Amino acid sequence: MMEFALVSFALGIVLGWFICMFKVIELQSQLSEIRIDLLHESNKEAVLRKLCKEQGNG
Repeated sequence: MMEFALVSFALGIVLGWFICMFKVIELQSQLSEIRIDLLHESNKEAVLRKLCKEQGNG
C-alpha cells in the first residue's frame, strides 16, 4: 500500500510539473505576441510621424 501511495505521489508531482511548464510556455507565447504587437504599433507611429514631417516640409 505504501508503494502505491509513493507512486501516486510521484506521478502527481510529475503531472503537476508538466501542467506548470505548459502554462509557462503558453504565457511566454502570449508575451511574445504582445511584444510583437507593441513593436508593430511603435513602428506604425514612427512611420506616421515621418510621413507627417515629409508632408509638412513638402
